[in-house]
Amino acid sequence: MSADHRPRFGIRFVLCGVIGAVAGFALWCGADYILVRLVPYPDHIHDLDLAIFVYPIVLFITTARVLHWKIDLAIVATFLAYIAAATMIWFLGIPFHFYIGGGL
Repeated sequence: MSADHRPRFGIRFVLCGVIGAVAGFALWCGADYILVRLVPYPDHIHDLDLAIFVYPIVLFITTARVLHWKIDLAIVATFLAYIAAATMIWFLGIPFHFYIGGGL
C-alpha cells in the first residue's frame, strides 16, 4: 500500500484563486480611483505603486493559511490569481480608468 502524495486541487484552491484575482482587481480599481479622482492627477500617479508589490505577498500568506500551509499549492494559487488579476485589469480596468476620467 503506497501513499499518494500528489497535491489535490480542491474547492479551497479554486476559491483562493478566484477571490485573490477579484481582490487584486478591486485593489487596482480602488487605487486608480483614489489617484484619478481624489489627489491632484497626474502629479501623484505613482504614489500607490508599492501596493503592486505588497499584494502578492499578502495574497500568498493568506492563501497558504487557507490551504493549511501547503506551500506548493499556495504558490500555484497565488501565481494564477495574480495572472487572472492582471488579465482582469487589462480588459476591465483600462476601460474603468477612462470611465472615471483618467487618461494616458
